[in-house]
Amino acid sequence: MLNLIFKNKDLANSIFLILIFLLPFAIVSGPFLPDLIITTFALIFIFYLFKDKNFIYYIKKNYFFEIIFFLVFYILIILSLINSNFLSSSFLPSFFYFRFIFFTLIILYLLNLNQELLKFFTISIVLLFIVIFFDSIIQFTFGKNIFLQKYNDHIDVKIITSFFGDEKKLGSFISRFLPLVISLLILLDNKLYNKYKLKELLITLSIMLIILSTERVAILNLLIFIFFYFFTLNKLKKVVFCLIFSIFAIIITYSFSNYFEKFYKSTYDQIFEKELVTNSPFSHYKEYRYSDRPLYFSRNHENMFLTSVEIFKENIFFGTGIKTFREECKKKKYNLEQRCSTHPHNTYIQLLSETGIFSFFVIFLVFLIYAFENFKIILNNKMTKYNKIILINNVGIFIHLLPLIPSGSFYNNWMSCIFFINLAINLHLKKNLKKLISK
Repeated sequence: MLNLIFKNKDLANSIFLILIFLLPFAIVSGPFLPDLIITTFALIFIFYLFKDKNFIYYIKKNYFFEIIFFLVFYILIILSLINSNFLSSSFLPSFFYFRFIFFTLIILYLLNLNQELLKFFTISIVLLFIVIFFDSIIQFTFGKNIFLQKYNDHIDVKIITSFFGDEKKLGSFISRFLPLVISLLILLDNKLYNKYKLKELLITLSIMLIILSTERVAILNLLIFIFFYFFTLNKLKKVVFCLIFSIFAIIITYSFSNYFEKFYKSTYDQIFEKELVTNSPFSHYKEYRYSDRPLYFSRNHENMFLTSVEIFKENIFFGTGIKTFREECKKKKYNLEQRCSTHPHNTYIQLLSETGIFSFFVIFLVFLIYAFENFKIILNNKMTKYNKIILINNVGIFIHLLPLIPSGSFYNNWMSCIFFINLAINLHLKKNLKKLISK
């Protein structure tokens, strides 16, 4: 069957276009469908590996360093199984992690063969952003979205989640795809898109969606994006941008004052979280007071951080295995309350505790490379179209690997799908951008 499909190039291209177009929508649906599409592309990679000599030649010639990097990181993940006391939890996600690597490499090859894939993917994200915006407005106004999913209520604040239901992922999704879609719109430079100010429209919609989602990390991601986006503008546009952004910020702050009050209060309450100081067994009276020092985001975050460090100390080189923190943290020797969760809620602490110090350095090196590249572009002060696209597109990788701040699980399927989509397109642009711009 595969032989018939791939001999018919028109049919194969149609399948690839459909899969690429559906991928962003699949991510909104939850972890299953995007993982299915990623796995499908991984199987296509295996097919090309044995059937297409041009594929092997192209990948080795153009992405040899990246292949070595992927291979080293994958080996480190497999080696983490040596120390795992919970193989039933860690073996499958460790072994099948290769599907994300295969997905990245096959996407790089397919994008080189057919530039229409990039256009279809851009249209898909643009449409999805607009659909999510209208769905969110419906949910905000009527209490339910088009699928009758209710918003989450927090005192006098409506926490909008749109298609993500009970999960607070809306802000994360928007903030992680915004740099990618804006960089692609700059690349395509479509007259119709420019006429209707599509880039500016998407940025405005994203700001509103992220505020309504009440996700603080997403707000930080947005601010980082705006910081780098500002440098892509010429002097006149910078002035106009500052003026419009200031007016818009005042309107948003006034219109959503209860949201910003929630941001401040919840952040303060977590950083200086109250602790029990009096709890007499002879009385119902309990006295609480704020912590006399700032915590690492919250007592729960700090205790998970400290527990992860202790786990790392006992398994320095290769960690305890993917998805083992949730089990390791339960051990009584880690004598801290509120120390457990499915993951430590920080990328680098998770890397240290689950896959060891070598994986930590590999990923931190990637972060440093992208940070250095972006600040080099800014300091160079030559904002060509090439530099604009790379600067903005890099942000999608940069925010995913930020140290110190809370994060989702690095090895989570949903997060990995988003990261490797960004990475595949980023690597493709860096290798082919000059050729794409000249067309």
